[in-house]
Amino acid sequence: MEQEFTPITTQSDNDRKLSPKELRKVRRHSVKARRRRKRIISWFLILVLLAVAAVPAYRHLYQPWRAESVYNTTRNLYGQVGSGKLSKEYNEYFGALYDMNPDVYGWLIVSSDQPENGIDLHLPVVQPKKHDTAFYQTHLFNEESNPYGTPYFMNECQTDQAMYNTVVCANQLLFGDLLGYRELDFYKNAPTMFMDTLTDTVIYKIVAVVELSDTEVAELPNNGFETETAFETFITQMGYRSLLYTGVKVNQFDSLLTVVCDNGPANLAVISRAVRPDEEYTVDTSKAYKKNMGLFDSMTDWVETVTDLETDTDLTVEETVPGSSDQIFETVDPSLPEQEGSSQEITDENNEDDSANQEDSNPDEESSDKE
Repeated sequence: MEQEFTPITTQSDNDRKLSPKELRKVRRHSVKARRRRKRIISWFLILVLLAVAAVPAYRHLYQPWRAESVYNTTRNLYGQVGSGKLSKEYNEYFGALYDMNPDVYGWLIVSSDQPENGIDLHLPVVQPKKHDTAFYQTHLFNEESNPYGTPYFMNECQTDQAMYNTVVCANQLLFGDLLGYRELDFYKNAPTMFMDTLTDTVIYKIVAVVELSDTEVAELPNNGFETETAFETFITQMGYRSLLYTGVKVNQFDSLLTVVCDNGPANLAVISRAVRPDEEYTVDTSKAYKKNMGLFDSMTDWVETVTDLETDTDLTVEETVPGSSDQIFETVDPSLPEQEGSSQEITDENNEDDSANQEDSNPDEESSDKE
């Protein structure tokens, strides 16, 4: 007789109840897993926040610090002979700067009597050769990428050529202090500029402060003027549009330096002329005053106004526009032996000579009267 086979059944692992010890172990593993996930998520969020914060920190903290560090270094290098790579025919003060960047050509100083309350610019200026002007708009003097950039000549620097306009440009991150020239007290505190170059050292007296559009900056005369009339027209336009009247005159024997702060749509151009031979470099600022506004918003407005006046009336610009009669251009007679002073100064000297001659002739007249 055959016996039936009865399979032995066992409780599966899934159906089996866990012991308290096993339950505690499972719970611990579950808690650890949740904590691990939370830590990963927390660190991920921290890294995201750091990445987001790093961008403005880099722009607003590191880049300004780096620019200041580089230009403090250039201040220390200015005046040092360097390795001798710079040709001996050039100003030895630029030797070490030339080692750092062979595009260097000038050193600009604009400093107030009280720098803490005004301006204190001491910066190298490059004459782009190795790189172009676009490069220096976004790179420091040491060629390191940085939005502060480097001041550069927009044209060939000519400090000793009559009727020539040398233009220096930089953005408001470097030249922002120049915006202070909108105010009269600021100008009175710093009425001159100093430009040292590889070939010359010149002090300039500020003539006008003008707001220019980007287009007008690009179209600034940045070479020698072909005619005296063109030079006079430019100076007259700038005088009419100037925010300040400085009292400094310009004649056809002067050379100009225009320093432009690239400030977007409202760029500021500080126009100055070189101190003449035997002329004092100090400026009498007592005659200076601030105009209510720039008399003309653009050169086009100036031309249209003059054209309308000449066409529709018998009046001149000087008779209709308040303050425009303070001309800053003066013509000097080239036949006169000395050109360093203004035409008024030369006229005064001639008057003094005439008076002296008359005095010398008086004794003879008196003696004849006595006889």
